[in-house]
Amino acid sequence: MSVRRALAAVACYDLPRPTMPWTLYRYILKELLKLLVPASLVLLLVFSFATAIKPLNDGLLGPWALIMFIFYTVPTMLTLVLPFAGGYAVTLVFCRCVADNEITACLSSGMSYRTILLPVLFVGLLMTLTLFYMSNWVVPSFYRKVAVVLQQDVAQLLVGQIQRGHAVKLRAGVILHAKAAKTVEQPQLPDRDIQPLQAILVRGVVVGEFSPDGLLRREASAEAADIYFFRDSGLAWVEMQLESGMAYDPHSGVVWRSAGVIQTNRIYLPSRFRDDPKFSSWPELSRLGREPDRNDGVGNRKKVLVRLMSGQQALSSLASSLTDPASPAAVLERPQEAERYRITAPRVVHDGDILRLNGDGREPVQVHIMVGGVAHSHVQTERAIVRIDRQDTRALINFEPGRSVVEPWLSIDCSDALITDRRASGEQVEQPEFTRRGRLPLAVAGPLKQTAASDLLALVESDPIYHDVPAVREASHKMVRTIEKLKRKIIAQLNLRGASAIAAVLFLLFGALLSLRMGKSLPLVVYFWTFLAAMTVVVITHGGENVMTDRSFGIAFGLLITWLGDLLMAGAVAVLYWRVSMH
Repeated sequence: MSVRRALAAVACYDLPRPTMPWTLYRYILKELLKLLVPASLVLLLVFSFATAIKPLNDGLLGPWALIMFIFYTVPTMLTLVLPFAGGYAVTLVFCRCVADNEITACLSSGMSYRTILLPVLFVGLLMTLTLFYMSNWVVPSFYRKVAVVLQQDVAQLLVGQIQRGHAVKLRAGVILHAKAAKTVEQPQLPDRDIQPLQAILVRGVVVGEFSPDGLLRREASAEAADIYFFRDSGLAWVEMQLESGMAYDPHSGVVWRSAGVIQTNRIYLPSRFRDDPKFSSWPELSRLGREPDRNDGVGNRKKVLVRLMSGQQALSSLASSLTDPASPAAVLERPQEAERYRITAPRVVHDGDILRLNGDGREPVQVHIMVGGVAHSHVQTERAIVRIDRQDTRALINFEPGRSVVEPWLSIDCSDALITDRRASGEQVEQPEFTRRGRLPLAVAGPLKQTAASDLLALVESDPIYHDVPAVREASHKMVRTIEKLKRKIIAQLNLRGASAIAAVLFLLFGALLSLRMGKSLPLVVYFWTFLAAMTVVVITHGGENVMTDRSFGIAFGLLITWLGDLLMAGAVAVLYWRVSMH
């Protein structure tokens, strides 16, 4: 028995009334699912293949990786595709019901539009709950799987680019060029908890680090190098071992050479699936709000702030040792050269980011130089300046693999120095300028790196040694703005997911009511207006996300824009329901 005949029988009291709404509901749900499932699958495959085009052209995906990429991408597209597929299905079902006079039969049997629309409301609420759960808990995990697929053949991609004579961009500002490369089978590193997944051997390698404006900051080169690729806890990075390598700093003109192996620091490979809050689950976003240091943007700002603060702390600690008789001797050291510099000065002035050392007429500024624990030379001068050495190539090349944190370096510049050789000769030489570079024996940057970002900002505000240093204040303000932007992104992302999920039920109700209102029109015409309204809501909702992350607008205004699309769609649904129910 068709629905129309069943409803006609109810109208003639041939069947009991209470049983018929369930027959109608089963009919509508069946028809909705018959259209919703294939429409969703088609759209999912189309969008997934479209997403795979760029990494496929970049050579990141082989045949099997392409299949896995599409498989993992399908769930991430479901939150975008399902509302539009649902709108398409409900429009065709209700347009057909109106054309076949089945809605008229329902109304003749005593049903109201509210009763007829209950199956649509049920499917819409089910879609809303599904989308909300998936976008906050399921989809982020699939984004991470997509990132793994893209990174699993990175070594082969690197080899291919080098063999074609192309320079390789490891991350922003770090470029590698080599003459030849080949992969290494089953690479192993002794005494390492995390073993590399892949490795390549390169010949004639040059690695350069560039500033955002394209200027060379530092570079390293070697005849041969081993490049290891690691992945752990969602992070992917590269470490290089340069054989008989050389590092060069163009700013200071300093060149380092090593006859052994030079171990570079970790060079983390960029991944927008890790850095963008859009790809984090609800628990991860909550933790990120409490611990913003976990974000790469905040972490980079923190590194800059720690570097500047550690330099000021080293300078302040040296000043305290020079002025406090009870403190140990002021000492700088160069561990690699086994050199130590013991400094004494009768007058010390801490002027921002420099120390001015002066003699008092009776006692000069003195620097006692020890090499290998033996007195080497003695320097006397009436004027000297100690400053923080900002140019340090160890940001890229780590000559001390045991140190995970680069400690600040200080340089002492003496004017009109008298240098006495403390070895056998005892010769005295006058030099117009004398400069040495070293660092404190105690760690300064390590404890600061372990400090939370909020505590670092509080320390900058409370400790007077940072008040007169514009660089520290500027770095602090930049980190505050970065943290604020991150928190705005988190709030925007959570509200975007909620608004997008609720929009699903509104799309279905709008499509059903518009079909009832324009039932005599072609189904594609009705769906065109449904699709246009849905796209308007999507654009407004995602526009609210952009407004939310813009500091020139308030958070409340951003929330209003994010939810404005849902409010407009809810208003349109209410107006359509009123117009339909009036007729």
